[in-house]
Amino acid sequence: RHKDAAGALLAFLPLAEDEVSEVIRGALVALALTGADEPEPALVAALADKSAARRAAAYVALVDGTARAPEAAKAARARVSAAAAKDADPEARFQ
Repeated sequence: RHKDAAGALLAFLPLAEDEVSEVIRGALVALALTGADEPEPALVAALADKSAARRAAAYVALVDGTARAPEAAKAARARVSAAAAKDADPEARFQ
């Protein structure tokens, strides 16, 4: 696992075709936790990204990908809830 993998995938995501986008989203779920069972910083940063596609992917990845680490999951869900509540784009908010 490369330390910049999630960031690289997030950077490419808005350019990806639908099928590739789904693969990227799945990979982001798998990368949602760092080796220390903390939420992946690139995903946390993406919660405030200008791209709705990146925000939506971060919402899903942080919620689904942190489930195996209860403390990280709790923190991630709180961050996602706060970010989604402020998100003006319904497409991102309701992923």
